[in-house]
Amino acid sequence: METSRHPFNPRFSTGSAKRVSLHPVERVLISLVLIHLIFLPWALGTMRLGAQIISLALAALIFIVALIPRRYTDENSRTGSHHLSMWPRLLKFPLFWIGLLLLIYIGIQGLNPAWRYVSSEKGWWMVRIPYIKWLPHGTESPIDWANPWRALMIYGSAWLLMCSLWIGITRRRALQVILVGLASNALLLAIVAAAQRLTGTNKILWLVDSPNQIWGTFFYRNHGAAWFALMVSLFCGLAFWHYLKALRTFAKSSPAALYGFFSLLMIVTVIAGYSRGAVISTLLFLGLFIITFLVRQFTLPAYPQKNVITVFLILILAGFTFVGLEGLNAKNTWDRMEQLFDGETKTMAARKMATQATYDMWKASPWLGHGAHSFRFIFPRYQQHYPEIYEYEKKRRKGVTTHRLYWEHAHNDIAQTSAELGIVGVSFIVLGWLWALGRLIRTRAWANPLSITLLLGMLCTLAHSWGEFVFQNPAILITWVCFGVISLRWGELDPTSQSR
Repeated sequence: METSRHPFNPRFSTGSAKRVSLHPVERVLISLVLIHLIFLPWALGTMRLGAQIISLALAALIFIVALIPRRYTDENSRTGSHHLSMWPRLLKFPLFWIGLLLLIYIGIQGLNPAWRYVSSEKGWWMVRIPYIKWLPHGTESPIDWANPWRALMIYGSAWLLMCSLWIGITRRRALQVILVGLASNALLLAIVAAAQRLTGTNKILWLVDSPNQIWGTFFYRNHGAAWFALMVSLFCGLAFWHYLKALRTFAKSSPAALYGFFSLLMIVTVIAGYSRGAVISTLLFLGLFIITFLVRQFTLPAYPQKNVITVFLILILAGFTFVGLEGLNAKNTWDRMEQLFDGETKTMAARKMATQATYDMWKASPWLGHGAHSFRFIFPRYQQHYPEIYEYEKKRRKGVTTHRLYWEHAHNDIAQTSAELGIVGVSFIVLGWLWALGRLIRTRAWANPLSITLLLGMLCTLAHSWGEFVFQNPAILITWVCFGVISLRWGELDPTSQSR
């Protein structure tokens, strides 16, 4: 149990008017966390093996720094000089153990392959090999393509960063620096995305080729739009928090309007990404956010309201939205949305069949799954039962040629993860969510404006993953996990938590 002198106790975030500096180790930790989170989208969404290795190395370094014992003095503590060891807090963190069990589970899948990748000049195929049937199993495939060891790198990075934020951050100001740094990076990426669109290039940063239509620094526009959709919740959360803070303190000025303006810029960036799923998830988030904001407004005391300035800001934002959407040619997005709601397009029908085939794949090994990152290798066995998503015919001068369709992902993260990890593996993820939900309720972090806004954004990204493979992108996955930890810690460290 944490003592009254422990810096993790929220009471000592605001118990005194004395302003103390962040501990030097915590400042180093903040810098490294920001470097990691900023690196993820700039490294082409961290989709390539080299970037994933760097991400894992950064996460390991951050974890080591977070575990360094700290000696607090009067300059960085309101409770006097004392020594702080991080190991007890880490060992009491349930997600540390749950995540460790999941990584061990994936490691066993890698050590117990049931299929081996074989290739020749004619192509590649999978060969069944002996394995221990009662243990989790996976595939023996190239790491530069996909296998359980590569999954370990991605999940391990998220796990290490999650634990580091939980044990290493003791002050709300540290979280605020991280969030503002992320927001600044998002603005820069939005400018880059707009510049690439306006110049008509399909090369990332005008240098790197992509087989898909890009958006920002992401190979796949749906991933780029999904990442920006997550940033919408960040800007809205910062705007909401600063707005309520200004009302409580009767401040003459506040950055709330500026963050609101930037959140609109993020919304425009999402719409201009031509991703139907990202647009729908963003609209869902905005609906939930507006409801939350109005409920909070009606329950606030009678603070003086500046209606004239509010109307003026709304007119400015509306004009900016119109100019921004016209300049980035967002009509293509609306055309794609009309196709979605007017009737079932071939793309949507194919994805539904792929989800059904993935369900068939899960039924073949429901408890232990087929192995992390095994989808692209095992799926063809079940895909072949659905001709519409298995082969297509292409007309040539000499006749018709039949080509086989290749699916790297199921376009449904929930179905794909279930087929790869099975009930046992997914249970670790669900258990982690349940713990986080319990912590959220117990600490009433959901009553904090920034925490609840980030959580709403996470919820909408999770809903988006039902129709897209957004979590197969490490930049989205790791940022999403960090948002969850930050929202919980912010709710605990916010001064208003005392009154609750």
